[in-house]
Amino acid sequence: MMNVIFSPEITFWVFGLVIFSPLFFFKSAFVKLTLAIYAYPIWVMFGLWVGIPATRVIRNVGIDFYDAQLGSACFYSLLSYCLFVCSLRKLRDRDYSFHRIPLTVGQRVFFLVMLILVLPVAYPAAWGVGSDRFGSFGSLVVVFFAVIVCSKSNSSKFDVLLSLVAALIMFMVFHGERVDFILMFAAIYIIAKGTSFVSLYKLAILVSFFLVIGIYGGINRAGGALDVTELFSIVSFAITNFGTAVDVVHVYLSSSWYYENISSDFRPIINVISSYLPLLPKSGAGSDYNFVWILREYIDNVGGGTFYTASMMAAGGFGVVISGYVYGVLFRFLFRQELYYSPVFIAFFVMQFRLQWYGLTYFGNVIFSMTILWAVLYVIRKQGLVVSKNKRLGRQLRDIEVG
Repeated sequence: MMNVIFSPEITFWVFGLVIFSPLFFFKSAFVKLTLAIYAYPIWVMFGLWVGIPATRVIRNVGIDFYDAQLGSACFYSLLSYCLFVCSLRKLRDRDYSFHRIPLTVGQRVFFLVMLILVLPVAYPAAWGVGSDRFGSFGSLVVVFFAVIVCSKSNSSKFDVLLSLVAALIMFMVFHGERVDFILMFAAIYIIAKGTSFVSLYKLAILVSFFLVIGIYGGINRAGGALDVTELFSIVSFAITNFGTAVDVVHVYLSSSWYYENISSDFRPIINVISSYLPLLPKSGAGSDYNFVWILREYIDNVGGGTFYTASMMAAGGFGVVISGYVYGVLFRFLFRQELYYSPVFIAFFVMQFRLQWYGLTYFGNVIFSMTILWAVLYVIRKQGLVVSKNKRLGRQLRDIEVG
């Protein structure tokens, strides 16, 4: 009996309840989903630490390298999560204040058309126009989506443009592109409800629904087939062994081994900083300064990696813990902003999977594109092509112009 109570599986699920418990104390679904994305890889790591069998690349490649660092790496990531939660405590009872960007219907249609044109370029394989899964202008997909969502009329209960965008998102998910598009759909749902509050019960159903669709899309992309019974069997297994989470955990654990056995390495930090300063070398995920490529010289990986991987390589556990707090402060700052900052927050939220599970470098292009878009919207405003009937909105616009 005691062996059953203290079995790795029971310990694993009890820890899962604990690490996901902060979701119950926050009102905003934006915050809840972000916390869940942060917590999931830590849950996977803890499972490995208590004896849940390793899967995929961890079993085949990594565990022989970083078995000795597994406990400490899990502990530091857990501390970073705790600081992340603490940094958001002032948002506990707050809803997201959605403020519409004052665009005309014609301007919104223009951004929708641009989104439709960019999607096949950014994801050629999904649209059957090329063999490569990823192309160019992926950041513009996120930017155009954020602008369309944030220009939704507050008085409109049904938005035709958002319905069309939702259809595009479902098309992309069914074709195996899940990272950004699942959260795009979540953002549409949250904003369409008129509030950020979503019960955990509904949230669990929503996440489970997209988990099923995402797994089906991945198998469909690979050319496989399965019946309903097999699908539910795979989903049950995927709850604790989700492939992408395992892959990014492997990279993070590899960085822990690297710090302990090779050296402290600040190149990944330089890579992140350079990615937010246009035209600088050593920026982006493809740079040889990116942690994926550095670690691959010692331990093979398939890409990805939690955002605090770069900090682990530079400063060890201390860097990981501080990263959690800094990330939380950034999230809190964007959450509280209004007006033209709204698309930045929506874009930031949409990219939570990509940023947290692949690295912070991806948001640099979004910020650069959004800055250009801000300049365009400012010119439109100055030319009198956008007129706001909202006095508060008008005052905020004047403040921006004065500043």
